[in-house]
Amino acid sequence: MMTATFPSEIRTKEITGGFSGDPQELDSLDIQVFDLCDGNGYPAYYGGMVAGSIHERWEYVPASLGKPNYTFGRRLCSKIASTMKGNAARWWEEYCKAGHPRPNCWKLSSGAECAGTKPPTIVEVSLFELLREEFSTDDDQQSCIAELQRLK
Repeated sequence: MMTATFPSEIRTKEITGGFSGDPQELDSLDIQVFDLCDGNGYPAYYGGMVAGSIHERWEYVPASLGKPNYTFGRRLCSKIASTMKGNAARWWEEYCKAGHPRPNCWKLSSGAECAGTKPPTIVEVSLFELLREEFSTDDDQQSCIAELQRLK
């Protein structure tokens, strides 16, 4: 299989509504990102090494056989972040201002489809995981309980 060739333009029309930080919206956003990647031939749902092209099916391959998708993944995550609104948009702005590493993949390469495809020198930063950690219902509930305890 030939080395991956990535599209020069990323379109995000599949991402509707924009993520606002509501934890219940994250599953919907995940499906939209999967559809975006699958429907447009973007080899970037997971981080990892890929082979193929936008004109044929791409696949995750061992590090020695493919091309890293992290630069493309970073561009994809930036486009996804540009669709955020409300609390999520404010969080993203603060995250960027604080100088945190930019996400370079939507999901980590630990999934069954792409396990073992991450080069050892790459640090993956998943936008999905960042959003899940920041806007988790469990964290919101724990914060509310702590605030109520403080007010007693």
